[in-house]
Amino acid sequence: MSTTSFFINKISESALFTLLSKAEDYKKKNSLLKDKEAFKLLENLNLNLSKYSGRLITKQGIVIRSKAFDKYTIEFIEKNENPVIIMLGCGLDTRYQRIFPLCEKAKFYYVDLEEVIEARRYFLPPGSNEHLIPCSMFDLAWWAEITTHEKNSDYLIIVEGVLVYFSAEENKKFINLVSAVASGAELVFDIVCNNLIDNYRQKDKDTLLKFGLDDILQLESWEERLKISKVIDLKDCAGYKVMLALIKQHNLENMKYSTKLVVTKIN
Repeated sequence: MSTTSFFINKISESALFTLLSKAEDYKKKNSLLKDKEAFKLLENLNLNLSKYSGRLITKQGIVIRSKAFDKYTIEFIEKNENPVIIMLGCGLDTRYQRIFPLCEKAKFYYVDLEEVIEARRYFLPPGSNEHLIPCSMFDLAWWAEITTHEKNSDYLIIVEGVLVYFSAEENKKFINLVSAVASGAELVFDIVCNNLIDNYRQKDKDTLLKFGLDDILQLESWEERLKISKVIDLKDCAGYKVMLALIKQHNLENMKYSTKLVVTKIN
């Protein structure tokens, strides 16, 4: 087995699908993300991803979501003196390259399971201000390691496309854990509506998607130290007109698709 095959076998299908979505967007005339690094990475992997053909609405949703996270990351770096960007469940994300050269003003920490971090180390070798931490996001060793090196910093913890794979109980546990140690940090994540989860379950009873939430304010009742400072509906974000066109093209106008980017502050 080649080195490439060894690592790819250890990368989750969700990470590969996300990478493919960004690479396909790059090939479009009016690319939203313009993620050349994702395109190059996928070409280098030389994989047969034909099983992921189609699913254009889901792919566009991933691209819109990533663009929204990029935009907020840029705002955070620009407004803070010592920005530290922590990406939990980072997969093979190439946000660093997408927001270049502003990324050079911040320090980036990538946290994921050991096999994913090793794949990332192989395919996306970190620069001088990028650091890899093999760790579950439920194990606060990642926070201890980062804060040992980064004191008096401004922390942005990004959890993109991850919470949906855990139950409500697991997500509440995560929020409680992080809130207990990360006072002053911003925690930003995306939440999908319950209807979207139900749609996936109807199409695939074995879907890995578990968590949806309609009442975003309910999150504050989970953890008193967590305060919602901004909610960004992806319907109001760049790229959603393309999503609407795809929905009409597939006669899915009645589909209730709602994803929100939730920005919170930990007190």
